[in-house]
Amino acid sequence: MYIERELATAILTLTKDGPVARELIKKKVRAPLSLLDHLLRKMQNDGLIYVNAGFVETNHLQRLRLAFRALELGSDLESVSGLLRWQEFESITAMALKSNGYDVVQNLRFTHMTKRWEIDVIGCRKPVAICFDCKHWHHGAGSAALRRVVEEQVQRTRALADAIPSPKIRIKCAAWKAI
Repeated sequence: MYIERELATAILTLTKDGPVARELIKKKVRAPLSLLDHLLRKMQNDGLIYVNAGFVETNHLQRLRLAFRALELGSDLESVSGLLRWQEFESITAMALKSNGYDVVQNLRFTHMTKRWEIDVIGCRKPVAICFDCKHWHHGAGSAALRRVVEEQVQRTRALADAIPSPKIRIKCAAWKAI
C-alpha cells in the first residue's frame, strides 16, 4: 500500500509536463523493477495510466483518478493538490462535489452591474450553494493577501446572488424559490 501511494504521487509529480520514462519513476520510487512493472501494469489495467515503450503517460482524467487513488491510499490532501495543475485542481473540486450529490458548474462567467465576473466552481445541493475560487497557495501567504482573496470571493458570490435570476446564468440553484 505504501509503495502504491508513493508510485501514484511520483507519477503525478513526473507527468505534470508530459510522458515520463519508467526509469525516472523507478529512481523516484526506489522500488525493485519487477514490483514497479507489476504496479504499473495494474495501474494501466485500472485506467490510471498508459504505458508505451518504456514511457508512462497520463491524460487529464487519469491524473485526477491518480490523485483520488493517492488520497485513498493515505496521501496528504495538501500535498496531492499541490501536484495538480490549476485546471486539474478545479476539476478535482468539481468531482468531489459531484460525488457528494451536488450539481456542479465550472468556470461560470457572468456580467452584473457592467462588470464581468467569474467563479471557478459552484456546487448546488438544496438548500446550499457553494462558490469556490481554486488557487494554488505556497506556504507563507500573508494574512493580508488571504484577507484580500476572501474579500474578492465574497464580492463575486454577492454579484452572483444579485444577478440571479438571469436567463443567462444556467445553474440549478438559480431556479430555487427563496425561503
